[in-house]
Amino acid sequence: MSYKLSICIPTYNRCVHLKRTLSCILPQLLEDNVQVVISDNASTDGTEILMNNVLKKTDNILYHRHENNLGFANNLICAMDMAEGDYLWMLGDDDFLKLNAIATVLETIEMNKPDLIITDFDYFVDETGHQRFHIIGVTNSDAFLRDQKKIIDKVNIWLSLIGINIVRSSVYREAKRKPNLLASNYAGLHITLTGFGSERSVIYINQSIINSRRSTLEDVRWKDWQLFAFDFASIVDVAVDRNAIGRIDGRMLKSRMLSGMCQKLLLHYCESRHLPLWEVIIDRRWVKYHRASFWFWCITLPTCLLPPFVPVYFTKAYRACKAIVRKCLHYDP
Repeated sequence: MSYKLSICIPTYNRCVHLKRTLSCILPQLLEDNVQVVISDNASTDGTEILMNNVLKKTDNILYHRHENNLGFANNLICAMDMAEGDYLWMLGDDDFLKLNAIATVLETIEMNKPDLIITDFDYFVDETGHQRFHIIGVTNSDAFLRDQKKIIDKVNIWLSLIGINIVRSSVYREAKRKPNLLASNYAGLHITLTGFGSERSVIYINQSIINSRRSTLEDVRWKDWQLFAFDFASIVDVAVDRNAIGRIDGRMLKSRMLSGMCQKLLLHYCESRHLPLWEVIIDRRWVKYHRASFWFWCITLPTCLLPPFVPVYFTKAYRACKAIVRKCLHYDP
């Protein structure tokens, strides 16, 4: 059967979150042209039981459980390979669709027929769905934004969040021509950036249709600093080389990712002594990917060269100041 839209969900041991995600999706499956594809990375927490029960309720869901854990990237690719839709929505298993989200995407597809759709989203920080903030928030009143440069500037590193990106199936097939980039945990970013370019039609929905669960430090593999420092940068560089995005935009994306990494990874792991600082200093890829970055020369490299006690005390001071500011502003993340 041919579908207009396939929602592709890779999952692993997040049965509780997946159950809630599906509870948001199923009531919106009012048309037969929407498919849900779930690729299970050999979960052991009851995900298979949950899906067996869900499959009894609808015919629009395709579920496959792998015998072994293939890793996030391969799991995402398997979900997209199984999909039969003209458009593929990469959705996290802890991304919860708001009311009429699917209808909004289908209407956008019907009206504009773009190669790539990007949507705004909200973060929430607890299981009751409390929203933290409206994350992107284009300030103009237009329902859509079509200027690719403005979209990149507004969305910036959130392009790597798979749940806000819907691509035409032909864009995904083109992205598969570079299988080495699909092997990274930023495979979704590579697929999304493939949708940019002078011959592509990109549209940004200036409306939040997703609640995305905010990850904790325990969820994010900050100790895998090469993922954030190099994998992200290499995918951006490929997009720049094929003129999908401008060189200045590419530098901006790499700089903003590196600044976030400096704030969280360096401070957190200098304090806990988990970061292999010597490897950071001698790895030539820093210069290859970040030679034009303020954050590398003025933050990353000096931090690695400082005596260990300096970043430890700086981290404590930073967190203390942050707590004071939040208390003064009555802000509870």
